[in-house]
Amino acid sequence: MTSIQPRSQPVKAVACYNRHVIPSCARLLACLLTLAGPLLLLCACSKPRSGVTAITHVTVIDANGAPPLADSTVVVSVSRISAVGPASSVAIPSGAEVLDGTGKFLIPGLADMHLHLTGAGEPTGSREFFLPLLVANGVTTVRDMGGRVDLLKELRSEIRAGRRLGPQIFFTGPYLDGNPPSFQPSIVVQTEA
Repeated sequence: MTSIQPRSQPVKAVACYNRHVIPSCARLLACLLTLAGPLLLLCACSKPRSGVTAITHVTVIDANGAPPLADSTVVVSVSRISAVGPASSVAIPSGAEVLDGTGKFLIPGLADMHLHLTGAGEPTGSREFFLPLLVANGVTTVRDMGGRVDLLKELRSEIRAGRRLGPQIFFTGPYLDGNPPSFQPSIVVQTEA
């Protein structure tokens, strides 16, 4: 068995470097940037998207009771479905972004008909977390059942203008509540006896 013996002298932290290493590293970095710069510029200048997306070889479920349509192609032009049909017969426009849907399913957008986007001091959490989470899970339409109208209008405007990812928003307005109100913001409704 080996035992560890204490050192008789303290260990000093020493920073050592070769004065020739730093200049050669700088030269290497400068060469890499010189070579990589034009390549990065070319990558950044890729051709603009046409606004057309084709999802190929996907199974489409139309949610109207028809059997699933296997090996289909769906073409979306500027946020609208422009063609659906068998992959072998749907023409894909030139310049379209093509997504391979093999082994995947495509369904209509889902609607959440009861949520509150501006409760408890929101919409910060709604903007940063909740709205993208809804879209990621296929929810493309929501109905807010009571909240701050000014904040809901702002959220809806940001989404419509394309500044924020989120579902289409419908809302009713603030809560109608008795006195004292249980929720904020609320419009207090009182009826004389």
